Amino acid sequence: VTKFPWVGLPRILVLNTQLAPTDDVNVRKAVSLAIDRQALVDTVFAGIGEIAIGMLTKVMLDDPSLSQPYDPEQAKQLLEEAGWTGGDGDVREKDGAALEFILNVVDTGGGAPPEAQFIQANLLDVGFDCQIKAQARAPWYEDNYNLATHGPLMFLRSGDYDGLYSMFHSSLIGSNFNFAGLDDPDIDAMLEQGRIETDPAARRELYLELCQILADMAVAAPLVDEYSVWAGASNVQGLQFNGYT
Repeated sequence: VTKFPWVGLPRILVLNTQLAPTDDVNVRKAVSLAIDRQALVDTVFAGIGEIAIGMLTKVMLDDPSLSQPYDPEQAKQLLEEAGWTGGDGDVREKDGAALEFILNVVDTGGGAPPEAQFIQANLLDVGFDCQIKAQARAPWYEDNYNLATHGPLMFLRSGDYDGLYSMFHSSLIGSNFNFAGLDDPDIDAMLEQGRIETDPAARRELYLELCQILADMAVAAPLVDEYSVWAGASNVQGLQFNGYT
């Protein structure tokens, strides 16, 4: 059995920067802090993957500075600081409104995928009223184009750092795949610079800085770096993989 990591963006929970309450960076950070990635890998993914640390998979960009912690107590503290009170098993409230999070997922025929249910449980634990919207692929895309939910689950296969352009450049709000609704001229400039930088070392540093900034902005919660798994007879020799496994 051979396990080979995918390139591009990991399985990721994109966070809507334009729709309350995830328009508040502290709420977005709380979402990311509340997710137990190791337990997600060990249970739902049965160990066929590893914790995602950043906006790109480790095989593309691996740096300790990108690590995403699991800290539900800090998540609760950030929500308190943002004015969302309550918790301890109850849904938090602010100005009479519940702390709602609508999780947008594709239903391929079996209902909500188990990773959505896992994330829902994690968010309920820190005081979110997390609701799963499981639907066919076409309306899933439509909601993402309209920034109608707080976060879609997705991944993106890309053999180059430039996959981040598709995810976070402001020109792609309302199309594929800026489902975070991120509209930031500094991020746009870095993404555009990445397309013309020719020095590999300088380019890596540019995208490392970009990923650090995106993490600070909590525009998404990276979840799992998935493996492509292949089984072959013991006499198979010389098996090689391209970036797309």
